[in-house]
Parts: sequence; C-alpha cells; structure tokens
Amino acid sequence: YRVIDFGFTNAFVCQWWAVDGDGRMYMYREIYHTQRTVKTHSAAIQRFDEQIQQTVCDHDAEDRATLYENGITNIAANKAVSVGIERVIERLSIAGDEKPRIFILRDSVVEIDQSLVDAKKPWCTEQEFADYVWSNKANKEAPVKENDHGMDALRYIVAHLDSGLPTGAGLVDFG
Repeated sequence: YRVIDFGFTNAFVCQWWAVDGDGRMYMYREIYHTQRTVKTHSAAIQRFDEQIQQTVCDHDAEDRATLYENGITNIAANKAVSVGIERVIERLSIAGDEKPRIFILRDSVVEIDQSLVDAKKPWCTEQEFADYVWSNKANKEAPVKENDHGMDALRYIVAHLDSGLPTGAGLVDFG
C-alpha cells in the first residue's frame, strides 16, 4: 500500500506500507519533502518499481489528478479525524501477542529534506509523534494542525485498512 498527504510549503508525505499475515502494518519507505511539485514527486514514486495494491490520498482533486496523469492510480482517503486517531491508537496498543500492530522501520526516509532539518522541524513521520498533541481551544477535539503531515497519512492508511471496505472502494477514474 501507499498513502499520500499532499504539500508543497508544508511537507508532501508518501509512505509505503506492507501488511503481514497477522494484519500488522510496516512502514518501510517514506518521501517526506517540501518545495517540490506533485509531478516531481510522481517521478520519484515511480522509480520504486513494485506492485502496489492501492494508493490512498488526501482529497485534493488537482493533486490526485496529477498523480493519475503520471501513472499513479489512487483513491481518496477517509479523513475522519477522531475515528482515524482512535484506530491508530488501537493499532499502537500492545496486542495479545505483546506486539503493537504498527511498525515504522528505521531509515525508511528516501531523502532527508535539509530545509526541514535547518528549520528544526520534523523530517520524517517518526519525529512527529512527540509533538502530536490536542488543541487547547475550547470545544476543539482535534490535534494541533502543525507538523502533522506524516500523522495525517498514517491516519488515512489505518482508516482505509481498518474500514472493512473492500480494497478499490471509492476508486475515481480521472481519465
């Protein structure tokens, strides 16, 4: 599986996930970069010539169409924040075999974005976990929307895999 959260000024994130026979998820590759177009990212994604069951994306229609025009079929993500976060928490919890159901492999980032390092911002999803906090605004049950692009992608793929929908549901043909 692949999942994408679009960005340009903020990070564009593309994560590659494998699922084992016990339903555990493993993120084994990640593009986490700013200041590049979706077309440029599409070329980078295509360099990894492997069989992908599904690419799940943020809803931006123009960016999804750009992926499609560059050979990357995709479906829109389920962006329900609270439900998605609950599902991620469930997967991070220790299961009956004393293991979580999400793993992020070390050194999965394809290329470190030096501008993010220089700005002291996260340059991979793993670094976002420590700062993923709830908003202090009254009646706001949502995380702070800052440096959360990898977490958004994680939420999208967990919601997709745990939705119970058949893969391929919601496929949109931009052709």
